[in-house]
Amino acid sequence: MGVTAFFYAATAKIDQVETALRKRYADMLTGVLAEDRKRTEQSALEQIYKNSDGALVVLWQDGPYTCWAESELLLADDDQLVALSIELGTVLFAMIGDHGGSYAFGMFRDGEGLRWIQNDWELSGAPIPEEDGIDAATLTGDNVELIWQRFGLRPLFEGIAPFRVLIAPRSAETTAAPPAPTPAEPTPTEPPRRKPWWKFW
Repeated sequence: MGVTAFFYAATAKIDQVETALRKRYADMLTGVLAEDRKRTEQSALEQIYKNSDGALVVLWQDGPYTCWAESELLLADDDQLVALSIELGTVLFAMIGDHGGSYAFGMFRDGEGLRWIQNDWELSGAPIPEEDGIDAATLTGDNVELIWQRFGLRPLFEGIAPFRVLIAPRSAETTAAPPAPTPAEPTPTEPPRRKPWWKFW
């Protein structure tokens, strides 16, 4: 497929998940706007990959889970996912890194990392029933999607409308952009982003 994308699911309602994400990733999500999209021809992946309209995160409900996806924010820090699981219960993570050939699946529950498998990283935690028959050392994108579906979730790249999309303010606002700073004013810079604990490129 040639994409890199990160998918998450938690046993919580969509409003609860959005609130937890805004709190946990305040440095990246403060000020983002929420837009509900009841009907769209685009999949969850198509709405966030390459960020064409400023969409940063897309969320949707799938049975008892709220799922969300992103491709550029890199929200998959294990400490943050553990913390999210304290608020949200079970949190699942899936990484499809087709550009670098890296694939991963993680499961967190009630403040504990229960399982992490990745084809180019060390494993952690005890095997879970959903990975039965899968060799973690040769994990592929298809394997990750199979584990995801064994939790009763729709395939990774589909998503289920309606979607809630978190959009960067500068892209979502229809008002004119503020004037560029004069030479006397310092140009604002983005805060440094914490590096994730895994690498796939």
